[in-house]
Amino acid sequence: MGWSRLWATGLMLGAVVALGGCLKVERLAVPEAQMADARWAVARVEPAVRVDHGPWTAWLSDHLVVDAEGRTRLAYGEVTLTARQALKTYIRSLERVEVTALTRAQQLAYWLNLYNAVVVRTVLDAYPVDSVKAIDFQGLFTFGPWAEPLVRVGGEPLSLNDIVHGVLRPVFRDPRVFYGLACGALGCPDLNPVAYGAEDVDAQLDRAARAFVNSDRALAVLDPGAGDAKAEIAVSRLYGWFRADFGGDEAGIVRHLRRFAEGARARALAGDVAIDDYAFDWELNDATRPEARRKVDRIEAPAS
Repeated sequence: MGWSRLWATGLMLGAVVALGGCLKVERLAVPEAQMADARWAVARVEPAVRVDHGPWTAWLSDHLVVDAEGRTRLAYGEVTLTARQALKTYIRSLERVEVTALTRAQQLAYWLNLYNAVVVRTVLDAYPVDSVKAIDFQGLFTFGPWAEPLVRVGGEPLSLNDIVHGVLRPVFRDPRVFYGLACGALGCPDLNPVAYGAEDVDAQLDRAARAFVNSDRALAVLDPGAGDAKAEIAVSRLYGWFRADFGGDEAGIVRHLRRFAEGARARALAGDVAIDDYAFDWELNDATRPEARRKVDRIEAPAS
């Protein structure tokens, strides 16, 4: 993202905060889905290289916990310096991958794992923080780490925004990718307990979509709408921010939710539905014990 676009985005997000989070204004601040580089659309039919995501699965198995509400969290304040180094080593291994030598399924798993690992590394480097949106790189008018170049792929510095809006959205054109992205906030979909893999990434995203849609973070039934009355629901602001990806309007959002909703949620969505509210919890997905919530000495990863 160029400096002019970064500055404009920062100003817009500053206005969002000033206006108290008006969804229409927030939507204006969301970057468009536009290819960051044409080479990211190039893929092999047969894989030319193999990407080892085993270290990410192992790292997650050591640090991910599930809370009483079934949400995955990380004990950021209890991650050791050795574990931090292991995470940075994994990210550096992804930076060296020739992405255009991968199949489309490999690429999807690659970008999802890269995004999630970089988010975790970014939170660890800034910890302790109460929210990922409080991580500040540029100072005045900035809002979280999204626009900062945090990783280098194919020799090109990329931000989290570049990965989402410059690769995942325009290349894959699948709203389920949002369910694979754990932004560090409780309001986001959960961090998957294992790395995404080319062999089953499609099924993994289906499971992630079903898990999120059937949680109050994504869809809460306010009124089931008995008789001829419309059901009233509250949904995640994620659907409002990226409405273009979820059908283009509120009717499209409801159609998308019907694909994955179960039980009482599915019954509420079966008839006429009105979206009454949008909500999002920016609290950090932290599981650190209070006595361990402290600043851990940073270590610099060697140049890759």
